[in-house]
Amino acid sequence: DAQVLLARFDTAERLPDLVEDVHRRAAEFSIEIEQAEYRAQADLGGRALRCEFVLPARGSYPNLRNWLTAVLHDHRGATLLEFSVRRAGEGVGQLDAHVRLAAYLRSAP
Repeated sequence: DAQVLLARFDTAERLPDLVEDVHRRAAEFSIEIEQAEYRAQADLGGRALRCEFVLPARGSYPNLRNWLTAVLHDHRGATLLEFSVRRAGEGVGQLDAHVRLAAYLRSAP
């Protein structure tokens, strides 16, 4: 049932907190994010807001993995849409990652 699902999401008023938390968690795990792209659109007949985050990030593989795990654990409506990594060169410990997240937030009644 959509109502049961929607009840699990944070409210749309929490969007600034979500954005801040994604970046705070990145810093916590030594992940560099120099730029970010955000898109939001109404979904589920206007009952939810779907926010998409496009985050080019840089860090070690364990730190990238731990950062995403923490974000997905803390935000029930968040999901990982895309994750790809590229090593800048041989012997380089840092990876360039392309991360796409989506988060669903409940619209105000």
